[in-house]
Formats: sequence, C-alpha cells, structure tokens
Amino acid sequence: MKKILFIILAAMAAAAPAGAQMKWFDPVSEGPVMHGVGWDELKSGYFRLPERAKGVVREQVWDLSRHNAGLSLVFTSDAEEIIVLYTVDGGYSSYHMPSTGKTGIDLYATGRDGCLRWVAPDFSASFRDTIRYIYSGITRTPETGPVYEFHLYLPTYNHVEWMKIGIPESASITFLPETRQHPVVIYGTSITQGACCSRPGNCWTGIVERELELPVVNLGFSGNGKLDPEVLELMAEIDASAYIIDCTANLTHATDITPRLIRAIEILRSKRSCPILIAEHAGNTGEYASEPKRQPYKANAQVRAAYDSLLVRGFSDLYYVSKEELALPMDGMVEGVHPNDLGMRFLADAFERKLVEMGVAGKPNN
Repeated sequence: MKKILFIILAAMAAAAPAGAQMKWFDPVSEGPVMHGVGWDELKSGYFRLPERAKGVVREQVWDLSRHNAGLSLVFTSDAEEIIVLYTVDGGYSSYHMPSTGKTGIDLYATGRDGCLRWVAPDFSASFRDTIRYIYSGITRTPETGPVYEFHLYLPTYNHVEWMKIGIPESASITFLPETRQHPVVIYGTSITQGACCSRPGNCWTGIVERELELPVVNLGFSGNGKLDPEVLELMAEIDASAYIIDCTANLTHATDITPRLIRAIEILRSKRSCPILIAEHAGNTGEYASEPKRQPYKANAQVRAAYDSLLVRGFSDLYYVSKEELALPMDGMVEGVHPNDLGMRFLADAFERKLVEMGVAGKPNN
C-alpha cells in the first residue's frame, strides 16, 4: 500500500508544472456523479452493469461491462489548466485501435454561449504505469464567461482503477450529477462500445449524446452483443426514452436471429412502452472489392423478418434503420470491420435522424 501511495504521489508531482500548486480530486468520492449509467448504484464507480449482474450475464459480457465505454464525468471549473491522472487494468492499445481511443480520455467544454468546444491535451499525454493527460492554456472570452462546463469521456476499452483530477490551487471545480432523465439505452457490439474511434468522444454514441443533448447508456459488448435475455431483462429495468438494438454484426453466423430478436423485443415491451429502434448490420466495406465480404450481412434478412413479424402482431413504436440508411462509406473503416472516426460520424448521423423521426429528440445541435 505504501508503494502504491508513493507511486501516485510521485506521478502527481511529475505531472504538475514547475512552481505550480495543484489541488487534487477523486471524482468518485465526490458523490453519485458518474454519467452514462443506467442504474443508480453505478453512479459512484467505474462500471456499466451492477454487481448483481455477475453470474447472471455470461462471463464475457460481465468482463466487458468493466470497460468504461460511454461513461463520463461532468464538472464546472474556471481552471486554466486541468491534469488528469489514472490507471487502468488492461493493455493500452490493440493492433487496430490506438491508445488514445482504447485507453484515452476526451474533454469537451461548453461556455455560457452554449457552444461546444473540444479541448486538446498537450502532446505530452503519457501512457505509462500512471496515465497522464494535461490540458493547459484553457482560455475564456466574454462570450464563454469565466466558467466552462466540462465533459470528460472515459476509456472505451479499458477499466479505470483510480483517477485524480488536478487544478490550480486558485481555481474551483464542482462535479455535477446526471440530472437528465430517461436515457437512450443502446445494446450492441464492439462498434457500439467504441471500436475503432481514435478518442472516446468520437464513438457514435458519444456524438449522439452531445449533439442531441440526450443521456445515453452504452451497453456495447465487443463480440458479445448477442441478444442475451439476461442483458435485456436488465435493460428493461431502465426507464428509457428509447432503446436501440444494434446487435446484428455479432449474429452473422446465427440461424435463429428472427426468433431471438422477436424475444428481445417482447422482453423490453413487457415492461416498457418507449420507442425501440432495430438496426441492421452496417456492412463490411471490403465489399467493394470482394463478394465474400458481403456474406455476413445477409443476416439482415432475418432482422427484417423479425421486424415485419412484430408489426403484423401489432407491436407499435417500433422503428428500423437499414444498412443503406447507415451508409458507411468505403473510407469509413479501419480494417473493413470496425469504423474509423469518419465511419462513426456516418453512424451518428443515421442514428440521430432516426431518433428525431422517433420523436425522442429535436434536431442535432451541430
């Protein structure tokens, strides 16, 4: 314990510029301030599913729920410099995803003029035992006012073990709890979780949250968005404004997609009457040069069959987004399977249009 404390203190000292006096805050000790969670018991920690789900959902889903995709902290501050230190329990990068996307954080600021601004970290962001992000030279104008509301996105593919946020001694900071009600709850695959955005804020779910000004709960589980009844039962506990089911890409080899999807909608509808959006497989952009690359999204026919069957049975407030509407461009993927930032932008645009059509949100603020 003494060794760990020494490492933390040493990291704080190294992060602070020479001569600067910083004060440090542990966000989760500030109360129930976590945003992007669907259950009250998660508002004071870095988790996506409640502890009671362990042993109920599949082990792979449970492990992935420790990743912090979609979680964020919101705080107001007049600080001109913000330093974030944290540790994670997994590898920093993967062959197709950089450290900044898999393990990094992402900061946005809104002034009193209502304009959203991305805050770039200093190039000295460090991925070592203790990860360090420094945001310096944060300026204000008469239009922004002296205080920004900051939105800090957490890693998409890693679990934060501890975090400290430092600001100058003369500055102030106030962590804000989530006050918006009825989130959009999204159940999906690795793409929903954030593969392969270059930074967390570029995940399509984060773009939708910011631009439609809606609370969003990200339940993307890499390789494991398989319409598990146990996950759907948990989702149905959340008083959502809408559900989005985007699991087709993880079901391309299944022959029972239609009954499985029908059962999923039945579970949600048994407890909630809000709109539900069903998404097709967006496709693999290798299709432009390879006919076999088109095979996986033949699963979309089974998805459409489920949707049509539910409509015939009288299910209402069901919506559908097709591969053609998702419209991933040829240059929108990293390796032909997962979207890059451009692909995430196209997905966000498509889902925003649908949420507006569904009456869940007004026009995007972009």
